Amino acid sequence: DITERKNIEKALKRSENVLNESQKISKIGGWEYNVESGEAYYSNEVYNIHGITNNGVPLNVDGSLEFYHLEDRGLVLESFTKAISHGIPYDIDVRFINKRSENMWVKTVGKPISKNGKIVSVLGTLLDITERKEAEKTINNEILRFQKTLNAIDAIVYVADIHTYELLFLNQ
Repeated sequence: DITERKNIEKALKRSENVLNESQKISKIGGWEYNVESGEAYYSNEVYNIHGITNNGVPLNVDGSLEFYHLEDRGLVLESFTKAISHGIPYDIDVRFINKRSENMWVKTVGKPISKNGKIVSVLGTLLDITERKEAEKTINNEILRFQKTLNAIDAIVYVADIHTYELLFLNQ
């Protein structure tokens, strides 16, 4: 029994280490909110994204709203409330400002869990998507620059065509 228990504990510890490192590498954290008790659990990576050291003090669910950009807080609150009250899952990209005052983008996903027709918890993830959003912005700026260049080329061709037409017309 003792050997089996130690093997199970060793496997559990290894699994936990792999999960923690995977979350750190992928910049994705997991969380769970218990609807009845109001308690929440956050993985270490959620604390990291918030810019907070996990010293055993849990993040306050109500206080975590302050990390979201002022203009995005309504969407976050509405999405979370609908998940708890109506069982509607959500998947949203919102602006985020961590404790180190770093402006970020995060994808927050919430999935309501129900038992016997009653929502008992919400499981979710928090993913740092700042690099992706910055890349999208760069791509969009390049597309705009390319479109402006194409529009300028079209104007030159149009003027050249009119000039060619006028020359042909005048020579006749």
